[in-house]
Amino acid sequence: MKRLAVVRNRFAVLLWALLVGLCVPAEAEESPGITVSETGVVEAMPDTVELAATVEGNAELADDAVKKYRGNKRRIIESLNGLNIKGMTIVGSGVSVNSGSPANPMAAFQPGQANQPKVPDKVTVQERLTVTLSDIKTMSADNLLQAVMRIVDAAKDAGVTIGPGAKSMIEMQFNAGKPGALATFKLGNTDLLRQQAYEAALKQARAKAERLAQLAGVTLGDVVSIRETAALSKDDNSGGGMGAYLALIGRASSNQPEYTSTELQNIPVKVSLNVQFGIVKKK
Repeated sequence: MKRLAVVRNRFAVLLWALLVGLCVPAEAEESPGITVSETGVVEAMPDTVELAATVEGNAELADDAVKKYRGNKRRIIESLNGLNIKGMTIVGSGVSVNSGSPANPMAAFQPGQANQPKVPDKVTVQERLTVTLSDIKTMSADNLLQAVMRIVDAAKDAGVTIGPGAKSMIEMQFNAGKPGALATFKLGNTDLLRQQAYEAALKQARAKAERLAQLAGVTLGDVVSIRETAALSKDDNSGGGMGAYLALIGRASSNQPEYTSTELQNIPVKVSLNVQFGIVKKK
């Protein structure tokens, strides 16, 4: 019996040691190396320009609103096609139907306006049209500007609003009252440019790591790991308070960047890398 008790005690001790070993995490060994972060930048001129047009029809009766919308859309499309601008396309985003008062929503906050009679609600049929000019790299700046102005004038003559849609009060505060741009310049296929930016970032990272290794008195080894990080441009709205607001209203930017500019200028394609190199101690 004593012998059996001893065996049981030994088994209990081994089991306890095994459980302790499982519960206590082993300390991760840090791999020696040098980690640096670099951003590769390649710039290129935009290849397309887009203008947003809002066509709508509103009336107290839904049927009248639809008729006005259809007439306004037909008129703007005919006006734009009549310009005979090469490489121009018109694409609609889809129709939306809303109801609401066209009165100024800020009137309720102004002195003496809170008790003013309400404007009857109207039905509004609305659609956003995107007017795109492609292959603008082959156009001179003067010819491009002339084409854009012709589109803007034709849209205004047809009674259609050109430019970004209505902004909320928070968006206007974050933009500090900046006027909305009528045209947006875009850089399309960026695969080759991103590849060049990757190469530039990796080359810069190695150069920085070699300088650090020289100061530390070691020899730089091979690449251990590479991790891509977010590269933010000066006009990026994905961070800060504006980013939080856009996330709340479901308009947060996607992971894939969109290379745009409100000016006809080079658009940067940025790639940021976090690169770890191994080190070899000098003998």
